[in-house]
Amino acid sequence: MGGELVAHPWRGRVLAELHARPFAAIETPRRLLHYAFATDPEAAAADRRALAGFCATRGVREPAPDAKHARIDLANLSLRWERHSEFTTYTWEFAAGDASGAPFRPPPDRLADPMRSLAQPGPLLVAIDLHLVAEKALPDGPQAVFGEGRVAMAAAEEGAALVASGFEADAQGFVRVLIVDRNLAPAQAGALVQRVLEIETYRTLALLGLPEAQELAPVIRRIEIELPRLLNEMRHSEGFEANHRLLDRLTALAAELEAGAAASLYRFGATRAYTSSSACACRRSAKRPCAGCRAGRNSSPAGSTRRCGPAPRPRSGRRTFRASSPARRSSCAPASTSSSSARTATSSSP
Repeated sequence: MGGELVAHPWRGRVLAELHARPFAAIETPRRLLHYAFATDPEAAAADRRALAGFCATRGVREPAPDAKHARIDLANLSLRWERHSEFTTYTWEFAAGDASGAPFRPPPDRLADPMRSLAQPGPLLVAIDLHLVAEKALPDGPQAVFGEGRVAMAAAEEGAALVASGFEADAQGFVRVLIVDRNLAPAQAGALVQRVLEIETYRTLALLGLPEAQELAPVIRRIEIELPRLLNEMRHSEGFEANHRLLDRLTALAAELEAGAAASLYRFGATRAYTSSSACACRRSAKRPCAGCRAGRNSSPAGSTRRCGPAPRPRSGRRTFRASSPARRSSCAPASTSSSSARTATSSSP
């Protein structure tokens, strides 16, 4: 085998994916506001132009034309921008001087001016107010920060941190997430913050499949009821015309079912991919029940992963179909969820 080896045309892209969206080290305390906006290709292109103008007016270098992520350092804050297949994220990280007070103070709307200076890329999907604080800054514990509301708490990084959230929007529309630094190194803190933001972002995007499933449910239920009746009539029908009418009805049911499946194919495939990414981020965080947390069914990793799915419904006597959990079937994938991953998840479904 002489000469240089010829590389696969996609080898560089695959290797680059291993380094996609790297995390940055973070010192405690820190305050972050994270936004995710739904963006189609046209909206994403407009957002890219708006970001270039934002950088130009502040005298900083804009991201490369083909960049999918960038970190932009400004005075007293930094911006992390990411473009995904169907959404774009802006994460604003505020300097310690703006985050050294009580948790979630000042209110997030007083810190949102940088985001307001940009044109909104698309409909808002995710808004997270994340506060990284030292354990000594919480003498009454994280539960006191959230009041009497139900809070999910879990230890992470082998007990070096505690993550808590109520998963409910506050008066300004932000979901509050508290990370308590028990003994985190800056690199650990940066990685954990990024994974927590990924979990909440992917959790929300995964649930975009719920409204579509709710719209399809009555149609599927009607087909479930009508199909056995139709098949029973076929057993006793006689004559060409009667059989032809039954065949027409059967074809119409099949067409209606296939139309619904085709319309939901991408959304349900994306839901599987986002759920898998969220579950993978949970595993990388090594979450476990937190020692010393107030007892309750939400004070565990299950309390957070439970919120990756819709609220449970009371069981009825009717027959239901249940898909196996993608989190159990899937291994860890790259953090970015692209349209190709959604198509892969879709094509692998039965």
